[in-house]
Order: sequence, then C-alpha cells, then structure tokens
Amino acid sequence: MQATEHNFSSTQRFKQLAGTDAATEDATLAAQHRWLQQRLLEAPSSRWRLYMRLLRPRFSLALFAPTLCGALLAIWQLEPVPWAALKPVLLLLLFGSGVTVLGVNLLHELHDFWWAQRSNNVQLKQPIYATGYHLLATGQISPTVVMWLGYGLLWLGLGCYLGLVVQRGWPLMFFYVVGLLLTYTYSAPPVRYGYWGWGIGELGIFLGYGLLPLLGSYYIVGQQLTKMALLTTIPFGIAAVLLLGNYNVLHHRRDWLMHKRTSIVAVGLNRILSVHAILTLLIYVAFLCIVSLAHLPVIVLVTLGALPLAMRIYSELRGDEIELEASFMLYRATVTGILWTTLLFGIALLVDRFIG
Repeated sequence: MQATEHNFSSTQRFKQLAGTDAATEDATLAAQHRWLQQRLLEAPSSRWRLYMRLLRPRFSLALFAPTLCGALLAIWQLEPVPWAALKPVLLLLLFGSGVTVLGVNLLHELHDFWWAQRSNNVQLKQPIYATGYHLLATGQISPTVVMWLGYGLLWLGLGCYLGLVVQRGWPLMFFYVVGLLLTYTYSAPPVRYGYWGWGIGELGIFLGYGLLPLLGSYYIVGQQLTKMALLTTIPFGIAAVLLLGNYNVLHHRRDWLMHKRTSIVAVGLNRILSVHAILTLLIYVAFLCIVSLAHLPVIVLVTLGALPLAMRIYSELRGDEIELEASFMLYRATVTGILWTTLLFGIALLVDRFIG
C-alpha cells in the first residue's frame, strides 16, 4: 500500500482539547490536558528544549537501568568494596553506557525517519512534535545533525569501554560489542530485524538492552558471573521490552504504513495492551520469585511499591484505538514506573549492604 500523504491520524489520533469546559472537570486534569497539548502540538521553544525532546533523557535513563543495577548488584556482593579501584571503573562504565544508549536511541529515530521516507513517503499534514521522529519529519532538526550526534555518542562510548579494557581486560568487550550490535541493528540497515515480526525484535531488545548490559556491568565491577545476576536480568529485560513496546504505540499507524512489523502491528492494539499489562505484572512477579529463591535480600520486595504506578494506566486504555494523548501517557507511565522500580531496587541493595 502506498501512502503519499496522511494527516496525523495515520500515525495516531489526537483529541482536540481546545474549548474544554474547565468548570466541568477537575483542575488537575485540565492542567494535564493543557500540558499535553503544549507538549505534543507546539514546537520546542528553544534549542535546549529541542535537544531534550530529541534525546529523551528519562526514557534513556530507564533503558540504562540494567547497567546501573548490574553494577549495584556487584557492589552489594563485594566484601570489602575496593572504592579506590572502583571509582574510575564506575565512572567509565556508567558514562560510556549512558552515552551509548543515547546514541543508539537517536539512530533508531533517524533510521525510522529514513525508512518512512523511502518506503511510503509518509508525511505529517498536521505538525506534531511528540518524538524525535516528529521533530525530523517537521524539519525542526536536520537528519545530518542527528546522525553526527548519534554516531559521536557511540564513539564516545567506545572510548570509555576501551579505557575499561585497560583496567579490566578484553573479555568485557563481548558484552559491549554483542549488546551494541543487537541494539543498533534493531532499526539499522541492512539487518533491521526489528521490522521482521515474529517477536524477533522483542527478543533482541531483551538481550541487547536487558540481559547483556546487566551481566556486562556486573562482570566489569565484580569480575565474575553468577546465577543470581543471570536471574536478575529477567525483570529488567522485560522492562526494556515494555519501554520500546509502549513507545512504539505512539507510532503504530506509521509503522503499519511503512511495513515495520512491530508486535502492535502484528497482533493489534487491544491485544498488545493486554500482553503489556501481563508483562508489567511479570516484572514484579520475577522479583518476588528471585527473592523467594534466596538470591536477593527480602528488602528488594520494596520494588513492589511501584506496581500500582506501573499498572494503573492499563485500566484506562481499552478499545481498538486510543488517542495520541492516551498513548503518550502510556509511554510516560511506563518510563516512570521503570524509573521508580530501578530507584527502589538500588536503594534496597545499598541499604542491605551498608546499613542492614
């Protein structure tokens, strides 16, 4: 199917909010609606806001969670903790992994933009500024700038990992190289396996954003691999799949037009929301099981406190179609839930290690 031009409904419908009777709705809800309209329909007012919207720091921080938690797991097990030797290692590891996540995310947006232009020449009739793809499609930023910024961040990350090699040896590069290949080729030609369907993209996300970063950082800090670390990759791998999956909800009509067979395109919106709700619940079931097997301290169950925050949004989303504002709130709620889960997990380990 060829589509030379489409309005925003071809990517996602937006519920027009102008004229809402403020007297008949809660003030908080009205303020949220105004913020959403500004966030989604108004161009960034400064270069700083433009780059913050392009880089998606909260989303990238949530995808960075496995690396951070792998390092915290290793510190939790070290006895004693050699802080003097660990400080440069942690600095290189966290900074290198962070800029790599930022760079790969930028290149995902760029590759999707290029593919949309080449395959169906998808155009937005109504200017939308919700994501990096929209910023590219509306001409807010040049693809060349995004390309140089993305690859520049990847080179910076590579430099950090080469510095880690000097201190920790070459084996750590297995986790870095394989993880980078899996995350980069998700959308990059000629592989572009995220477009294949059959759950292959989700498997690559689980491995590239979840399992390998956590095991890699755990190995770099602790110089060992354990069954406990392997089990802990399960909830964080599922979280990575959810983050990318619910981000794809924002673009599911575009993905359908350009034949990007994400899970939502393959099975439909209503079914995939049910699947994502189950996966969200499985994150916390996994933590409960790992603690029950005595691989993690009981205090880690404090992460269950983030469960209502992560699950609440799904009860509000039903039907074969949802408005753009609702899909954006789903994306934000997923990011917020994962960030709180990561924060509670990290605090629990540090309290058990140094206070408990």
